[in-house]
Amino acid sequence: MERGYLFLTSGYRVILALVSISILWSIGPQGITEKKMIMAAIFGGYALVFSIFGNKRVISYLEWLVVLVLAYYTPALLIVYFLLLMPFLQIISLKAKFYDFLYLAATISIFEALIDKSVLEIVAMGCAVYVAGYVLNLNFSKISVLEKMLKEEKQENEGLLIENSVKTNQIEVVSKLFIHKQHLDDINNVDTLVEQMLVSSMDYFNAYYVTIYYYKDGIFHQISDKGDKRKYDVPVNLSLEKGKEVYYDSKVMRVPITYEKKPWGAISVYGKRSRLGEDGQIVFFPFEESDFEILSIYVDSVMSRLKEIRRNDKLKRAALYDRLTTLPNRAYIEGDLYHEKLMQMKKENKPFAVLLLDIDHFKSFNDTYGHSIGDEVLRVVARVANETLNEFGENDAIGRWGGEEFMAFLVGTPEQCAKKAEAVRHEIEKFPFKYRNVTVSIGLAFMGKDGSNLEDISKKADAALYYSKENGRNRVTVYKRGME
Repeated sequence: MERGYLFLTSGYRVILALVSISILWSIGPQGITEKKMIMAAIFGGYALVFSIFGNKRVISYLEWLVVLVLAYYTPALLIVYFLLLMPFLQIISLKAKFYDFLYLAATISIFEALIDKSVLEIVAMGCAVYVAGYVLNLNFSKISVLEKMLKEEKQENEGLLIENSVKTNQIEVVSKLFIHKQHLDDINNVDTLVEQMLVSSMDYFNAYYVTIYYYKDGIFHQISDKGDKRKYDVPVNLSLEKGKEVYYDSKVMRVPITYEKKPWGAISVYGKRSRLGEDGQIVFFPFEESDFEILSIYVDSVMSRLKEIRRNDKLKRAALYDRLTTLPNRAYIEGDLYHEKLMQMKKENKPFAVLLLDIDHFKSFNDTYGHSIGDEVLRVVARVANETLNEFGENDAIGRWGGEEFMAFLVGTPEQCAKKAEAVRHEIEKFPFKYRNVTVSIGLAFMGKDGSNLEDISKKADAALYYSKENGRNRVTVYKRGME
């Protein structure tokens, strides 16, 4: 607006100056004269100087005087009087005071006196300039007030629009917080919990990028992220001080995550965005303290769910795993573990065998060395058998069946399963137990060939085990018909 006004006034001066020069050029003797050249230079200089500096009050005062001087020395050039409009209007537009009108009236009256006007004409001209200036100034003042009011109202409306958009966004965030907190109840493992934390944080703030750090060995290590990080300088690791620090600015917010009052990790959210106005334009907003509070509430909920998951895992482990050997217990073997192997057999078309293992002369360990040594024997047998089966890499599984007996599910052909069973027996036999050697007897039966369910197969495996014990112990027996 101001630039356009300057161009307009400058053009007005230049055009009138050129017209004045043209008229002066046609007056007097023909051809180029020194006087014409001087007057052309004066008008040209006037138009140039006041077009550049003519938007200040002092310069406008000076321009008013210069135009009057030009009018005095070129009385035949009536168009010069139109140049008075520029400083006159400029002074009024700059919120003129009464002394500005006095200055204009006084100078125009002096000019009138210098050109021999009558007293009445001098007074009339002075009064006319003063009254015209005063009236125009009133109108300009009203227009300025209206413009100011319109500008303030526009700014207020824009502020209300932004405020309403922010409040709407905050309401949406709180609603999303409630919804995402409900989703946490359906999560039962840590990996899914971390993924949900990324998704929820991104959804809350319509974020550009989110990353999570995990605290270990004094450093916060980046473990997972979501979004586009190319716009941001994202650190791979955070120091202990930065990871524990609450931080937010116009681009990023970082919230520390604690678990049971100890550092667990941190989450960083980059690029908070919101839809603004009716057209839904996406605008970036700076992070605020309220954003930190909202994310902190959600993070606390996540950590509460993590605590529940770990507690449930602990209870589940206590219910499904043997406390002494840490292997699956009988309930787990007969339930999930058996059905898992059955599904694997059907899906991959891989047969499996049931192995029953009994520690030879286990009662004598308890009677001779005490129950603590007997417990140690159970732990050793469990560990050696489990490690031996793991070396085959066939996803075999072993658990404690009860007392000194163990049951295993072995994947593979009868020859492969017999080989695994023999490896287990051999490794236990050669284990350097400090009191005396430990040996085991093993029975094998095969799903499909020897039975169609666990009850049938376990009976056949038990019969094969009994055969091993009756025939010298420390051996592997594969079930055959007639062993019952």
